[in-house]
Amino acid sequence: MRAPVELLAACCGYRDGQAMQLRTSPIVNVALRPGEEVLFMSLPAVPANAGMVDRFDAVREQIKVRACYCSIFEECWTVEGLQAKPQPIKACPTNWTVWRQR
Repeated sequence: MRAPVELLAACCGYRDGQAMQLRTSPIVNVALRPGEEVLFMSLPAVPANAGMVDRFDAVREQIKVRACYCSIFEECWTVEGLQAKPQPIKACPTNWTVWRQR
């Protein structure tokens, strides 16, 4: 998926132009300190999101998240799904779909 609205349309009944409340944070070109986290998408339980939140919760564990990140020392890792341990990789793949905040 290229954007949060694509995910919500595919899983949760979102229709283009529909009013909703969605929070996103940038995840590209972001530097984090050890132990820091980024919440890249949040769908709060508010009246505008009625129904979508329940549908999202129902499919949450079926959604596969894949990420690649690098340290300031140019060491890179990938993490996928519920994988507990990041896997070292030479460089982040350039052909992955970039998640856009829209």
